[in-house]
Amino acid sequence: MQKAQATLQNGQLKEQINAIKAQHTQELEQLKTALQAAKDNKQSEFQIQQLKTNAALKLTELEINAKRDLNKDIADNQGAVNGKKERSASGGGGEG
Repeated sequence: MQKAQATLQNGQLKEQINAIKAQHTQELEQLKTALQAAKDNKQSEFQIQQLKTNAALKLTELEINAKRDLNKDIADNQGAVNGKKERSASGGGGEG
């Protein structure tokens, strides 16, 4: 009788242990999923920041090029104006 009762209790304990293991396994999987989601979110944030940085660098490059072109155009126009003044002062340029 004692052996039968001990076997029954042993079986019940094993079932409880298996149920606790299953619960812990489920909780562990939920934590893994949450951790992966957090990692994915951080990766997405990093990629967004990287895209913003690259866009800012490209914009800066474009602004520098635009200012360089503008300064060249101003210099060319100033040279043209100065050239006209010099031709006017020397007698109209010699065409004709």
